[in-house]
Amino acid sequence: MNVTTEERLKAYGPVLDRAMADDLLNRADVASGGATQHRRRARQLISAMVAVALTGLVAIAVTQSRSLTSGTRPLRQSPTSSMQDTSTASPPTRARCDGVTFPIQTVTVPTCASFGRPVTLGWVRVTLGTLRSIVVGSPGQLGRNYFCGQLRFTNRSRRSQRYDDRHWSTVSVSSRGVRGIGNAAHPVSRDALRSGRLAPGGRASGSVCFAGTAKSLPGHLVITWMAPNTAPVRSAAWIGKAPS
Repeated sequence: MNVTTEERLKAYGPVLDRAMADDLLNRADVASGGATQHRRRARQLISAMVAVALTGLVAIAVTQSRSLTSGTRPLRQSPTSSMQDTSTASPPTRARCDGVTFPIQTVTVPTCASFGRPVTLGWVRVTLGTLRSIVVGSPGQLGRNYFCGQLRFTNRSRRSQRYDDRHWSTVSVSSRGVRGIGNAAHPVSRDALRSGRLAPGGRASGSVCFAGTAKSLPGHLVITWMAPNTAPVRSAAWIGKAPS
């Protein structure tokens, strides 16, 4: 029995149509799945790029924040920083007593004293009497003129203390200028008070003498003495005139 092509198409038409439909559906599913997978990969790529960008921005922000913080960090002020640090301040170079300004060589300003009146400097109470002129040596000899004052030391401490004559100085202040002499004491008198040791409450007296006259030391005469073994250093200044 011969079957024509037309009869075959009529017999298998529904089957072919179903097959073609299934094929189209499969193709559609494949195409749809590919697009979905493509969109999924695109979203993953975009997410990764956004994450990288955010990480870069955060790093930049942290760097700038550290830079600004290090550049503008306020300094902590010590509670005592506004107070004057006397330990590092420059020591005084001048002092003033009885209206006379004079240079000094000690790290502290001397106490203004008066002739004939005691002044306390740490462990010692010292009194320098009125100045008097004396002449020593043979006539015609140079450097014969001195002036002296009666001196008394009293040890006010509970310890033995030493004293000496090395801490005296004289300064002449006049219109001619300023003339200063260090280590100015000279043991030219018989009762010169040189050096020694004082027991607690002990006393010592004698004379202290300085070279010069009213002519060689014009104007105001400043006599200063620095007390040994005092901390801070204590000193006294007497203002007067060199005797004629």
